Amino acid sequence: MRTHNPAHRLAAVAVLALVATSAAACGGDDKSASDDSSSATPSASTGSDNTPVLTEDQLSQVVLAPENFPGDWTQAPSEDDDSDGPGCLGEVSAITHDIEKSARVAYDYTYGDAGIPLITSSASSFDDHDALVAAFDHVQDVLAGCTTVTGPDSDGTEYDLTLDYSDELTSDVVDDQINLDLTGTITTQGDDATISESITLVRMGPNVLTTAMVDLGDPTMVAAADDYAQIALDRLVSVVLGETPDSTVGPEVA
Repeated sequence: MRTHNPAHRLAAVAVLALVATSAAACGGDDKSASDDSSSATPSASTGSDNTPVLTEDQLSQVVLAPENFPGDWTQAPSEDDDSDGPGCLGEVSAITHDIEKSARVAYDYTYGDAGIPLITSSASSFDDHDALVAAFDHVQDVLAGCTTVTGPDSDGTEYDLTLDYSDELTSDVVDDQINLDLTGTITTQGDDATISESITLVRMGPNVLTTAMVDLGDPTMVAAADDYAQIALDRLVSVVLGETPDSTVGPEVA
């Protein structure tokens, strides 16, 4: 349904901005959403470092769960967005587009009636470990030279964002990591809003975990993204080790 309330419309666009930027960093399409290989049985496939290729059932245990959220959060499946992002994120999309996922699970968690802040938690596995590593390296090279994200997306929304990138690892069990903080303005239908996004992607072997948060206005609220990213990483490690993830509760955001 079309919304005529500028705040609600901008909140919806901010959500789409998060999905687009996080999808650009992950890239690719699922091999099959209903592939019979997705089951509770651990995969026999492994990456070159012997980290297993996780099944869809295992990935569903990796992503953030409702019990990880305090207060008024709502869970909904997150749609994969294969559209090109604005600015340098479009180049990231081009790099990752042809890398096919073997499985993917993703959920959006929105807060309160306005649906903002929003946290997206997704986990994907890839059969071609070497192609994933090469793409991750290429994406890191592009992002290292990208300090702004400007221009329109396919829907005509204009972006004017500052991008802060690092590849600092937050755990010694992680093989690769991408940390993005984006702040600035988006303009849609003549309305401007300040948005803040924080996106963390970690790679363990042939598996990629993404935790991302977006909010309107005050950028300090997305600091909670680091806490939720750590909870998700702990869940990933537990699943890789064949253990049941803890039900750690993240911080309040209001």
